[in-house]
Amino acid sequence: MKLKLFIFLICFVFGKICLSQNTIKGTITDDKHVPIEGFNATLLNPSDSTLIKGGFFLNGKFELQCKKKEKFLVYLSSLGFQDTILPIEVIDTVKIIPEIHLKKQDIQLDDVTVKARRQLYMQTADKLVMNVEKTVLKEAGDATDVLKKSVKVNVDSENNISVLGKGKAFVYLNGKKISSNEILSLIPSEEIKSVEIIDNPSAQYDSEAMAVVNIITNKNSNLGSAAKVIHTTTKRNSFENSTNLQFSKRSPKNNLYVSYYFLNKKRKYENEYIRDYTQTESPSVLLNEVNEKFSLNPQHSLRINDEIVFNKYNCLNLVLNGSYYKGKYNTDNRNRIFDSSITDEANEEFTSDIDSRIKRTLLNGLINYRIKSENNNHVLDLSVEKYYYDSEKDESILEVLNGKPSKKANEVDNQFNFYTLQTDYKQVFNPSLKLNSGIRYSRYKNESTTNYNSSVSSRNEFFENLEDEFIAHGVLMFSANKWSSKLGVRLEKLKRDTELGNEEIVDRDSWDWLPSFLLSRKLSEKSQLSLSYSKKLVRPSFQDLNPSISYIDSLSYFQGNPNLKNARIHNLNMKFSYMKYASISLFYKKTKNAIVWYIDSSEENDQIAIGTQKNIDLQTTWGMDVVIPYQAKKYTIYLASGFEKINNKGFYADLDKTKWYVKSGIDLSLPYKLNVNLTGLYFSDGVNGIWSYEEAFKIDAGLSRAFLNDKLNVSLAFEDIFKSNEMESNARFNNRFITYKYYYDDSFVRLRVSYKLNKIKKGSRIKSLLKDQENRIKSMYK
Repeated sequence: MKLKLFIFLICFVFGKICLSQNTIKGTITDDKHVPIEGFNATLLNPSDSTLIKGGFFLNGKFELQCKKKEKFLVYLSSLGFQDTILPIEVIDTVKIIPEIHLKKQDIQLDDVTVKARRQLYMQTADKLVMNVEKTVLKEAGDATDVLKKSVKVNVDSENNISVLGKGKAFVYLNGKKISSNEILSLIPSEEIKSVEIIDNPSAQYDSEAMAVVNIITNKNSNLGSAAKVIHTTTKRNSFENSTNLQFSKRSPKNNLYVSYYFLNKKRKYENEYIRDYTQTESPSVLLNEVNEKFSLNPQHSLRINDEIVFNKYNCLNLVLNGSYYKGKYNTDNRNRIFDSSITDEANEEFTSDIDSRIKRTLLNGLINYRIKSENNNHVLDLSVEKYYYDSEKDESILEVLNGKPSKKANEVDNQFNFYTLQTDYKQVFNPSLKLNSGIRYSRYKNESTTNYNSSVSSRNEFFENLEDEFIAHGVLMFSANKWSSKLGVRLEKLKRDTELGNEEIVDRDSWDWLPSFLLSRKLSEKSQLSLSYSKKLVRPSFQDLNPSISYIDSLSYFQGNPNLKNARIHNLNMKFSYMKYASISLFYKKTKNAIVWYIDSSEENDQIAIGTQKNIDLQTTWGMDVVIPYQAKKYTIYLASGFEKINNKGFYADLDKTKWYVKSGIDLSLPYKLNVNLTGLYFSDGVNGIWSYEEAFKIDAGLSRAFLNDKLNVSLAFEDIFKSNEMESNARFNNRFITYKYYYDDSFVRLRVSYKLNKIKKGSRIKSLLKDQENRIKSMYK
């Protein structure tokens, strides 16, 4: 009886709260229907103009709560615009005011002193927004440096980007996926307005995206010419240098942007593999020590974007990207075999020294035609794109076994030809109902030739993979009262033909239906609860499907698996946010046919290790994460922490492990215009695929200062201060234990100097359409 009474009281109080709260919503724009970035909105008593409630709002939208259904005055003000007062009457629980236009007002100010700092982090129902413009992050360096300092984002030694608790993230630039993470180094942090971190992307995003990091750049309205020079010097074991030259010329009818990027770099890797065969009939332990050096000298990259404006309703975008580089690897392999444990003396020892030469050419062209209505309620994009990528690799191998040398050689040539046709359409029916949709057809062709030669044998293999893909997606967004929702569906049809030589090994035709939804409700003025779901599809990369052998030494090689299946993933996420900046999330992920790395053995010799990929029957992940930022006048600090529990089933992969992670950062504004940043990241031991790995941590720091009225900016970055970025993992395959230790030359000091001759033009907002497939072309260098 008491329980029933308690439940009744809760429902009664909650109902009274809901009924007593009324909401007033509105959209504020200028005379060109552009949302006003910052403004004040207050409710006044119509009889004596006394203040009832008010606040400061961003991005052109405001929302105020009132407890009575009566008449009010809405007072709107923003710097540079005339003050506006509107009388309204609240009848329903939600009062939506039609779009309000504020008139510009010419003002003259002698001096302006900004004493408040813009809010750095903002939570919405489906994403975390990190503001960069007018914060200390605008001086971080380039886009990669900004992401390294971003909450929940992890950037590893090879610039692979992930979101903590979600996995690999796809990076978008103004809503279009970028071709390669290397392009982030071409985007100065001064050009970034904000970063959106979406941890459960809807159907409008790529089907493989477990998370999305969308970088929003500033718009530019300055006419005339401008230029900028950025030079970076990095000190690892050796010096690396890069130079970026940018030029822009803008007129009312034409917007031209040209960027040239020059880079030379060197890297060092130290790997150690231990293969323990003591559980087999022939006990032995193999220790493989690998020292690898890589140099890229030089890389040349060119980007040309030209926007032709016919009128305010039609424009044409032309984009050309090109890149060319040569590089070389020097790899020293030392293998020692012991009876049952690693001692000073080995029973057998052999070495394999590999000298590699690589060359890559990339060309990418895009034509985009955009049609929009006067108020931007209708936007149509028509696009066509062509992509060409060629990679050549020549390896000379000298192996010494039992004192006898033997020579081997690998030659690999990969060519990728893609083209795509795409149409995107966006419509705003009213402020509460919006639609994003699109269709796309793409053809992807990969041709790979592998030649292997030795003193005793030779092998020549030709691999071809041809894919035709059709995609259609639609996402409908709706809001009413305190509720908002986002319903989406993505349809994908794929036809794949794969041949090795003249033999067809894969002929696959499949349809996939990928739904998504998000449902959100405001619980109060300060809190919000949301629930989201998405179905994802992960396809193997082109190299993962290639069965040609990549030789390492007599006991080790890599080989692709053309029988890999697509992984299908169900994502469920629930998030509670408070004050639009702090949040706590619960998530669950179920993956069927997850693609993982596996160490197989040769049928001819069970001591030969074959690195390949296979599918796990089932992988489940669930966990929780918390984000707590805090901002004061002189500093901003954030803490992101959480855990995930991973369980693998099937295929020698019965692993059950819980992983913890913590990322924290602080930005300080010191006297003399100095800005200091400190970032730390910690991982406990955990599971990646069917590999268990040990705990690791990393601490970075940065210092920057602007000179000459912000035209000159100088920054210092200290990466991996304690040289702790090491990885150790292990796995068990057929009663064999594999231990893998890896150290990447990631401890460095970097000096970056940038100088603006004028306000530089921001990069084109139209990017490549084929970016969702380029991630399947694995980098030919590290």
